[in-house]
Amino acid sequence: MRALRILLIIVVILGGVFVIVDRLAVNFAEGEVADRLKAAENLSTTPDVSINGFPFLTQIAGGSLDEVQIGIQEYEAGTGDGKQNIRIQDLRADMKGVAFSGDFSS
Repeated sequence: MRALRILLIIVVILGGVFVIVDRLAVNFAEGEVADRLKAAENLSTTPDVSINGFPFLTQIAGGSLDEVQIGIQEYEAGTGDGKQNIRIQDLRADMKGVAFSGDFSS
C-alpha cells in the first residue's frame, strides 16, 4: 500500500511539472509569434496572440496547432493598387488546424 501511495504521489508531481512546462512553453511561443508578426508586418504595437488547445507540447510534436487567435489594433493594409492603404481599427483572426514547418519558420 505504501508503494502505491508513493507511486501516486510521483505521478501527480510529474503531471504537475508537465502542466507547468506546457504552459510556460505556450506563453513563450505566443510571445515569439507576436514579435515575429510585429516585425514582419511592421506594426506599431505588439499584436495579441493566443494559442489554444491542451497540451501544447504534443501539438508542437505533431506539427499542427488546434487553434490560434490573433488580434491587431490599428492595422494598415494595402488595397492592391499600391496607391492607397486601408486602416483596420480592430483586426481579429481565428485560425484552426494551423500547420507549420519543422523549423518553425512558417
